[in-house]
Amino acid sequence: MTDTTPAEQTTKKEKTKPEPKPLTRTELAAQADAICSTAKTTFKEARDEFPEAMSEESFDVGYSEALVAISTQGVREFKALVPPVSEQGTYRDYLDVQERIKAYDKEALEASRAEDNEAYLLARERRNLADPERWGLAAEMGFDVCSGPEGA
Repeated sequence: MTDTTPAEQTTKKEKTKPEPKPLTRTELAAQADAICSTAKTTFKEARDEFPEAMSEESFDVGYSEALVAISTQGVREFKALVPPVSEQGTYRDYLDVQERIKAYDKEALEASRAEDNEAYLLARERRNLADPERWGLAAEMGFDVCSGPEGA
């Protein structure tokens, strides 16, 4: 007979789970580029579905929802990657930019739902201004697909 409950036994098993092994720089770049490739494809589909919103001059709830879904999925997948020790600082900065972009997408969605075009345009502008930093960090880590515009 054991002195632990099944829940405690499960917790003990979870605690002994080994830490994920860091990826090599090449593996990190390949996996990141796969994430970006999927995001770019999804972005192009959203652009095609909401062509009038592509100019981003006035809010569109559907388009904003699509952008939030894309950035949320991307952040989730990027967080699951374990960079090599040599890339941890740059990768952390990259994740921070991705998180900011996701937040700007959410701000744009909230503004769209509130029919506040001024707030919508401000959120879109802030998001767009973060892109060069994101692309530069991606290029620094050897990400090819991630180092340019979504429409590229």
